[in-house]
Amino acid sequence: MTLKSMKADDDIIAKEGVKALSVSDLQFACRARGKRSLGLTEEQLRQQLTEASCSPPSPLHGDCLLHSLLTLVCDFYFASGVTKYLR
Repeated sequence: MTLKSMKADDDIIAKEGVKALSVSDLQFACRARGKRSLGLTEEQLRQQLTEASCSPPSPLHGDCLLHSLLTLVCDFYFASGVTKYLR
């Protein structure tokens, strides 16, 4: 998913609300934002997607998107460092 399409997706979510999304849409949106998407209840997916937003009514934009991307990079970096010690 490109940043442009993610922004368009965020605009739709902001307009229609997180509650309007199906489970598969919630999973896709969470996965696209680097969040866990499998093994969660529908409510947990909604909560996770809502928490991804920096300001409650607004979805990810600008600094919030950058924050999410940096968090994802840090998670991968941490995970790769941990696996070195687990081997």
